[in-house]
Amino acid sequence: MSSSDTPSSTDKKTEALNKKKAKLALRKKIQTIDATIDENLAKTRYAKDKAKRKQQRQKLLLWAGGAVVLGLILYVIFARGKASIEYGLCKVFIETRVEYPRELRFTAVQTYPSKIRVWYVAHDSFGQKPIEKMDCSFTRVNGIPQMTKAEINRGEIDPRDIELFNYSIPAILENPPDLEYPRGLPGDLKLYRR
Repeated sequence: MSSSDTPSSTDKKTEALNKKKAKLALRKKIQTIDATIDENLAKTRYAKDKAKRKQQRQKLLLWAGGAVVLGLILYVIFARGKASIEYGLCKVFIETRVEYPRELRFTAVQTYPSKIRVWYVAHDSFGQKPIEKMDCSFTRVNGIPQMTKAEINRGEIDPRDIELFNYSIPAILENPPDLEYPRGLPGDLKLYRR
């Protein structure tokens, strides 16, 4: 017999093994007791109310999330974008050039690399509503846009008028005009009868 197989060492091994078995048995017993307690608690009114509140909270969160997503989708679909400040400057220039407008409505904007084209309808003093266009060309001087050329219905505007307008650009930039893209022409053509 070796020294490790002495009766006292085997007793210690069996004793340790018995302790482990006892701990496992105790754990199983505690788990079954916990399971029965949880089962009995689940049957109580408090637990049922708690589960119901949790389900209602989940439904509310689901509805709120759906409403937020729907709101974002509608915003993306119906929100008008913002144009550049050059569009705003061209718009202000049109407002200064149109004589006696009873109504001035911007209908479309087209942006090109070298110019901006703005379509508008002016209800003039004779009762007519012609659709006209204006092309504005800009360059930047020290980060400030400067108008270099402008044409109304392909008729070039006097460069002196453009130079005078360029003096007012810093004031316009301090109080910028509405830069939202125009909505376009109405679908009813009777509004444009002469």
